[in-house]
Amino acid sequence: MNTLVVQPNQSATDVALQAYGSLECLMDLMLANGRSVTAPLETGTMLAVPEHRQVQPDVLAYFKDHGTVVATKGA
Repeated sequence: MNTLVVQPNQSATDVALQAYGSLECLMDLMLANGRSVTAPLETGTMLAVPEHRQVQPDVLAYFKDHGTVVATKGA
């Protein structure tokens, strides 16, 4: 299982997009970390990122190639 660190202004949906390239994994991600989808995330929090079938490699490659950090909270 991988991990990631919550970046400034990231919501649960942002983290799911950053980790999987898809929102289909959002519930599994939050359940794996004992969190609610609507609960705020603090910058610097380390989250477990379980493997998931619905990963979108093309989206993840785009984020990586462009140095994109998905962070829409407060935008």
